[in-house]
Amino acid sequence: MKQKRVWLFLILIFPIILSMYVIGTYPKESPQIHTPVAGKKLFTGLQTHQSRYNPGDTVEFKLASDVTEYRLNVSYFHLDKKLKEEEFTNKDSWSWVPPKEDFRGYLVEVKFFTEDEVQTETIAVDVSSDWSKFPRYGFLSSFNKMPYEKLEKIISTLNRYHLNGLQFYDWHYEHQQPVKLNSGSPASHWQDVANREIALQTLNHYIALAHDRNMEAMAYNLLYGSFEKRALPDQWHLYKDREQNTIDQHPPS
Repeated sequence: MKQKRVWLFLILIFPIILSMYVIGTYPKESPQIHTPVAGKKLFTGLQTHQSRYNPGDTVEFKLASDVTEYRLNVSYFHLDKKLKEEEFTNKDSWSWVPPKEDFRGYLVEVKFFTEDEVQTETIAVDVSSDWSKFPRYGFLSSFNKMPYEKLEKIISTLNRYHLNGLQFYDWHYEHQQPVKLNSGSPASHWQDVANREIALQTLNHYIALAHDRNMEAMAYNLLYGSFEKRALPDQWHLYKDREQNTIDQHPPS
């Protein structure tokens, strides 16, 4: 009976002794733990300033945040190899010069640290002297008069998707005459083949904004197409006979 009491005493007292030991040996300053952000964003708008870069170009990055005190850890990867790692304090923009090899893609990992939280985002960088090597093709289809800020936002969004080729779809006046002329000069506006309003200023702004992002701007038009009864030059026509008496045409039914 006495031996059982001794064992019972040891069973009860051992957890107390162990907890005292753990408390006594625990570091006085615990390591800082950064909790991943859930449900909110420490920063947004991570972006490169172009959709494609030529070898030797400098890549400019930016982000937006309402946080005033933070630290950035930025890592640059090619496939599974880390090329470089650097840190910044309270910076919302920075730059990087990739290796000069042509036709390569890179992953950039951005970690945004506050005192007790961290947010991680990634973005890609395409270094290619020819956009068609890795084409990422999109299109624009509305060319009415719009505020410049709206056009900027649209191209900025397409740039974030890394689109490097843009087709301007149904912007033209008529198939055989893409730009409407007034007294030999381009008109300021016209209606397209679907009777939608087209503004020349919008077209020009879109082209300039796309080129600033290193995107190709390409015009869509109907191949071998024309409106009827437009008195086109004879050399424009295709004929069904050698004598060029019968025009090969396909009027809408």
